[in-house]
Amino acid sequence: MKTQFKIYAVMAAMAAGVAFAQEAPAVAAPEQPAIIDTTAVAEPAPAPEPAPVPEPVVKAVEAVVPAPEPSKIKLQFGVRPAVGISAFRGHKAFDYGAWKLQAKPALSFGLGIVSDIQFNSLISLGVELQYTQYRANNEFAVKTGADFHTLNEAGITLHALELPILARFNIKDIAYAEVGPQVGYNARAVIYKNAELRQPELNALAFGPSVGGGVKLGGTLLGARFHFGLLEYAENSKGYPWVAQISATQFLF
Repeated sequence: MKTQFKIYAVMAAMAAGVAFAQEAPAVAAPEQPAIIDTTAVAEPAPAPEPAPVPEPVVKAVEAVVPAPEPSKIKLQFGVRPAVGISAFRGHKAFDYGAWKLQAKPALSFGLGIVSDIQFNSLISLGVELQYTQYRANNEFAVKTGADFHTLNEAGITLHALELPILARFNIKDIAYAEVGPQVGYNARAVIYKNAELRQPELNALAFGPSVGGGVKLGGTLLGARFHFGLLEYAENSKGYPWVAQISATQFLF
């Protein structure tokens, strides 16, 4: 009997415990702290990409060359007096019977109006209109008495109007050289032999090269020029005029 009673008591206690367990709220298990593995080595954060370096702007260094000045044509006018010697190359000799007299170089004069067309500091063009007197003469004496000689003289004088067209090259504004053609008009000529005067049959056209040079002094050109005629100045004279002169060209405006 007692044994049954103990069994009933245990069973009642177990039933009461089960009922209590069902009615009591569930107790949550305490959260366990996160376990950090300190042995692991943290990977370094990726380095930021470097900012692109701008390429240096290389500017072409241009040579500092002064721009050429626009061409300015400069025009000047002036006068040119000249003096020198002239002759007639190959001219026929003067016949004095037993003597032959050959004309020799003589004093020559010239005067002209000149222009200078300057294209730049190096080159200019000289155009002139000038008068030139060509001369050649000679003389000899023959004893005709006890106390005197008879003088015989002969010569040629030619008056010409001429137009030189010369390329002029300036050298650092202190000197110049010039060269070019010269055309002319033979206006008048006289051939004399003692007191006898003759007028030859002229060839109107004259032509030949001219060349010269000199120094520049401000607005003045001091120079020398040589002209060499290529045409016979008169019919059957066999004479070709040439002249060498020194001159002072003064530009007035």
